[in-house]
Amino acid sequence: MRIDRAAPGPVPASMRCAIAADATIRDRILFKESIMMKFLLWAVIIIFVIGLLVVSGLFSLIF
Repeated sequence: MRIDRAAPGPVPASMRCAIAADATIRDRILFKESIMMKFLLWAVIIIFVIGLLVVSGLFSLIF
């Protein structure tokens, strides 16, 4: 059952606790995903730079 955060009237303590727990779990998952995305981005950049160095090295050997 989905609960709107801006629910009219007083919200029971148990509901408030459930909403807070839901939000923290979601934030934790998003935080992990953002770390993974940054790691993947850096890996791609590093691989790209190494690839450029290797290609330029091969060109200098060939020509």
